[in-house]
Amino acid sequence: MKISAIPMTRRNFLQAGAAAALAGSRASRGAETSRDPWRGLKVGVHSYSLRSFPLDKAIAMTCELGVNYFSVNPVHIPLKSTPEQLAEARKKIADAGLTLLEAGVISVTRDLDKTRPVFEYAKALGLKTIVIKAELDSFDTLEQLLKEYDVRLAIHNHGPTDIYKTPEDVLRAVRNRDARIGACVDLGHYERAGVKAADALRALKARAFDVHIKDVNKREGSGGPVVVGAGVIDFDDVFKTLLGMNYSHGVMLEYEADAKDPMPGMRKSLEFVREKLAKLA
Repeated sequence: MKISAIPMTRRNFLQAGAAAALAGSRASRGAETSRDPWRGLKVGVHSYSLRSFPLDKAIAMTCELGVNYFSVNPVHIPLKSTPEQLAEARKKIADAGLTLLEAGVISVTRDLDKTRPVFEYAKALGLKTIVIKAELDSFDTLEQLLKEYDVRLAIHNHGPTDIYKTPEDVLRAVRNRDARIGACVDLGHYERAGVKAADALRALKARAFDVHIKDVNKREGSGGPVVVGAGVIDFDDVFKTLLGMNYSHGVMLEYEADAKDPMPGMRKSLEFVREKLAKLA
């Protein structure tokens, strides 16, 4: 059958060009997403999600989830580990192809002798960020140690009863302090304290040195952990904010439900994150 050619008018030419450009843009975004489903964000796993398992198993489970970044809780690498034990743990994580970004949550006080080992621990593990629970009178000591160790300190919020329940509480504590002291933005705990997660990110801006991804079923103190995307947090706003900030620090899944069998919920949570990021313009 003979097919008649369609005359190429100027209008047809422009329409064809626009369609080709749109297709090329979509293909480019699709290729970018296939290369990096996380859109440049350092998405990983905080090992507290896997607290019921030993370090070797937690590392293997993290690799199974398809992420490249790891944050360790002291339940997996104790603070009182020997230098040899710390070196061995660091090697295991690196040999698995994971990048260890931070450790926490670790309590720090004004007592220099008690707080210095936390910085030594971070140095031995090659960390750039320590997620901390900081007493209000500890900051002179922390600034003194920062001059020696040059790490970032991220103050973790723990919900409505915490002394750092809002971003303003953190900013008040770090005002006029070393710029390396900032926040770990726990999305779920901020929502439990009545602060929208993305609002917390926008308030803390350059002082946000870590993000803990989680979701909760209520925006109140009694809110409990659920699979990411199944709760009350507006993750469109969260991820648009992170991408708009060109956020360059850890974005770590901290899944607190199902401690004995966390993998199904963790898989669903990370799949939700991938899908959400893929849909954002």
